[in-house]
Amino acid sequence: MKSLIALAVAGLISTPAFATKARLMGLGQDKDDGTFFIDDERSIFRNVAYINNYQNHLILEWGSTGQNFGTVTADTTASPKAEGGFLSHAYGFTYGVYLGAESDTAGLLRTAAQSNTGNDLPDEDNILDIFFGGGEALKWGVNLRRSATENDTTGATKSESSALAARLGAIYGDMEGYLQFGLGNESELPNATPITKFKGKAGVHTGFSYQLGAWRPFISYKTLAWEQTNATTITDGDFSRLDIGLGRTQEIGSGNLYTSIAYRKINVELKYTTDPAKFDSMIIPINVGYETKATDWLTLRSGIRSNLTSKIDQTNLANAQVGLAGTLLTANFGDSSTADGKRSYVDSTSVNAGATLVFGDLEVDGMIGAGTAGTLELDNMFYRTSMVYKF
Repeated sequence: MKSLIALAVAGLISTPAFATKARLMGLGQDKDDGTFFIDDERSIFRNVAYINNYQNHLILEWGSTGQNFGTVTADTTASPKAEGGFLSHAYGFTYGVYLGAESDTAGLLRTAAQSNTGNDLPDEDNILDIFFGGGEALKWGVNLRRSATENDTTGATKSESSALAARLGAIYGDMEGYLQFGLGNESELPNATPITKFKGKAGVHTGFSYQLGAWRPFISYKTLAWEQTNATTITDGDFSRLDIGLGRTQEIGSGNLYTSIAYRKINVELKYTTDPAKFDSMIIPINVGYETKATDWLTLRSGIRSNLTSKIDQTNLANAQVGLAGTLLTANFGDSSTADGKRSYVDSTSVNAGATLVFGDLEVDGMIGAGTAGTLELDNMFYRTSMVYKF
């Protein structure tokens, strides 16, 4: 089975107004769905209405296939995944196409639905996102997301995977809200012994935020449920994540200071016929990041992230595919223990740095390398690279 522990991610005045994974990571922020309080390009995957803020943009995240964990591949700092797309504008509407925006959480949920026999379910792949939106006073957007894969080749276990989801979003003045929901999600090995299958039953992600001067309070809730089939036994699994917090953007000198504090709760339960496996975590993370335009062609940034307090409660993880669990946890949360019981996260403080090189309408983001002893490695600059071209 399952790698349970791994489950469970403002317009700038003097700096680039877009954002990429490299930029967000340099500020110490989550890279996948954008932040809850900074207006950035990654926000289109949280609130699709943000496409109206980034018209006529080509966005490329450099990378390869990611870091492999069985048949699941995760987007990690050491092994980023390649993805990219464009947003354009015509006749008062914004539209675009994006390729390869895979969700680490979606892949890990499929891993959680596996048996201990080594029958690894296929990951989501061949992902296509189509965007459409418009509006001025009331900005709105819709997104349809699909993925599909199949492998029925000689010498390989037959596998099939498909998923379909939709996003809705709106921005009105200082308020914004969004809703995402799954329309279907399946992954299976129909000819394996035993038969292994993941079938999504429900998936919703919704949230709201409001700008109060420099402050932005926010709330976000995500829940997913599925059936996991191993041979003739069908059991359930569910995942939930709650984020409640407050972010602030403050102009200081020639740049912006970003600060935030939040309450984050993640719960996962795999409801076996006996001894359900559970993973519960609570953290209160704080983030402080600063970004400034050093020259006309160079922007520098850095950020620190740490947990004020935290708690992990793990039960019956011996039922999980613990060979992958610790590795996946390290890749996603920085905590490799698979032991049952209660504890706090350790070594939660991290500091990142990054830069943007500006070449007219072309801007290249990257992480600035730092050695294990805290030394600056100039031969490891831009070790994670993203690019935006404004056309």
